Amino acid sequence: MTGGIDAGGLTTESDAHDVGVGAPEVGAPEVGAPEVDCWAADILGIPVGPGEPGDWVEGRVAHRVVAAHDRASAVRALAAPADGASFAAFAGDRATALRFTEVTVGVDETERCPEIGSMVAWALDDGTPIISWIEAEPDVGQPARVVCVGPDVDASERALDVLIALVEGSASTWRGRVMLLDPSIDGLLIPLAVGDMTSSHVDADDELRRNLVVPITRFAELGAVIGRRGVLVYGPPGSGKRRAVRRVLSQLEGCTVIVVAPRALLHANLVRLAYDLAFAASPALVVLEDVDVAIGDWNSSPAPEGLVELVSQLDGPAPRPGVFTLATTNYGDSFDFAFSRRTGRFDRLVEVGPPSDVVRTEVLAGVVERHHLDDAGLVQRLVSRTEGWSFSQLVELERLAVLGAAADDAPIDLLGTVDAVRMPVRARDAASRGPGRDGGNYL
Repeated sequence: MTGGIDAGGLTTESDAHDVGVGAPEVGAPEVGAPEVDCWAADILGIPVGPGEPGDWVEGRVAHRVVAAHDRASAVRALAAPADGASFAAFAGDRATALRFTEVTVGVDETERCPEIGSMVAWALDDGTPIISWIEAEPDVGQPARVVCVGPDVDASERALDVLIALVEGSASTWRGRVMLLDPSIDGLLIPLAVGDMTSSHVDADDELRRNLVVPITRFAELGAVIGRRGVLVYGPPGSGKRRAVRRVLSQLEGCTVIVVAPRALLHANLVRLAYDLAFAASPALVVLEDVDVAIGDWNSSPAPEGLVELVSQLDGPAPRPGVFTLATTNYGDSFDFAFSRRTGRFDRLVEVGPPSDVVRTEVLAGVVERHHLDDAGLVQRLVSRTEGWSFSQLVELERLAVLGAAADDAPIDLLGTVDAVRMPVRARDAASRGPGRDGGNYL
């Protein structure tokens, strides 16, 4: 989108967020608003006669509705034609100051864009002038309408295609990112930080790479045969399932990942939304962490509607290509047998147990390096004394050693902290098998 347009001196900018901004209804601007008529007519080269305030819109408008999860993307797309574009806002019959909003485009990253209701004058690549705006209800959970007006309907439709392509492409606030879907979040979606784990390893790395990373990143080549795939990772708490998930995500840079919070699985419409988003951005990955907490089994599920919807999405009558699933559960036995073992729902079951000597060596070497401990044999001594430990125990070893050093004002002693980590683990294990408890229960 290139080509400059003079807004006729009506464009104003302000940081004042308490100034109202009105946008014309589709079909006609607000009656009695001569400044918007003059501004629009001048840009579009359309003569507007006295008493005919709607002439610049009638017969020239094109509009399209975008889903609620694309509202922010639409705002960003409207702000995209910055070179040569001019923004204006009108309230009542006069031009008024623009209001701005911060659009989240990444983790702790926002862009300042004119708010919904502002109007932008820009030009297509061939120089055709266009006026566009977005209409939406205040509720962020509602869809929005992108509106374009050009010298004729054909130009308006071409402009609309350009903006929608931006909404679904470079201006999207969620496509190509790792997003958390959580009903407690305004707008439902928020970017997640994954961290770089490309140099780290988990014992299930080969299995997860073969079944998820390869078919997603090479979907154009393999999609005709491997159109979709589901993997269920299981293992006791602290065994490294989350680390395994992060390891997969770190290898999917530029791919869309929808991480579904357990509470979202309670709602069938949110389960459906997660897979709708993944399909819209396919190839994409849906991550269901601790899926057993919300889903359970057919006979005692706390969310039967969510369970039915999930089964439908995984193995329904109309499977959608390009949608992959990675789920985790602490206890495979608490997950319905027919749901987890049936190929086509979850094609592969991957067990994550205590990290091997190789992986523990990598983790403990990182701890030793992080604290600048100059002891050539320390890592191997730690590896030999942590046989069978989980990832969570290795993390606790570092934390407890740091706390002990700070409390005693002494150097960090990782070896001396090993037994301190082991004792609470044994006590916790005994407590979990106390009266009325079964060691296999999740809660």
